[in-house]
Amino acid sequence: MIASGKIKRPVTVTILNGSTTLPYTTTDLSGNFDCTYDQLLVDQGKNLWISAGDKYSGHKVNILDPFITINKKLAAGVHFNTINVNRYLQYAGDLTLNDLNKVKQLAVVTVTAHKNNDNSIWGTSANACGDFVCPWNILNCQNHAGFPGNHLPEKGKTYNINGGGMVTYWGCAMEEPNTTILQYEGIKMGKELYNIGEEEIASPGPLFVSTIYWSPALVFDKNGKAEASFYTSDITGRFRIVVNGMAANDVFYATGTIEVK
Repeated sequence: MIASGKIKRPVTVTILNGSTTLPYTTTDLSGNFDCTYDQLLVDQGKNLWISAGDKYSGHKVNILDPFITINKKLAAGVHFNTINVNRYLQYAGDLTLNDLNKVKQLAVVTVTAHKNNDNSIWGTSANACGDFVCPWNILNCQNHAGFPGNHLPEKGKTYNINGGGMVTYWGCAMEEPNTTILQYEGIKMGKELYNIGEEEIASPGPLFVSTIYWSPALVFDKNGKAEASFYTSDITGRFRIVVNGMAANDVFYATGTIEVK
């Protein structure tokens, strides 16, 4: 990676990746710098924001990623079966019911949107980066996305995070008046599933979560038994259990159901 522009001394490069700390690195006198693996990690649906110096320095960041060229060459060698789209469109057109043309239509209705002051789902509950805070002070809460009462996070304030713990919000780079900030894909990590905790149970609002428990490393004893405890959500009915893993000399798979009332 290179920070371009006239450099008289090493420049501090700031990396916004949504972590609990504010990662940064420093260039050499030529403007070159390297990022660690952890600094390039970013959640699914998010991007990295990288800037060199401050908004008055005029430095811009260029990324030299050798994998871009490699991926393009690999993609060029992949062959896909072609599909005659017009054939399927014609088939869909033959299934159209002509009688629908005689259905009476409603009069023209004009819909006007108004922004509420409570930052609900009818107003603005997330910023340009998609960040929001639920009514129970959880940043980007996976259980209350689009929930009425969500509000915008404030730079410098501390919020709870999914799975427990606290984080200081460093702001949304897309809203910063700085043209020297570079957006980069980063290294995407698979989305984690956080089990329902005591904080979510104690919140007065409804909790509609369809996947109520997930464990990547549940250990069974020599008799093939294991225990797991978890909270259920406000969704009632039958839930499916899927267990798959590896034993000493084989793999195993099983399913079952539980009833939540």
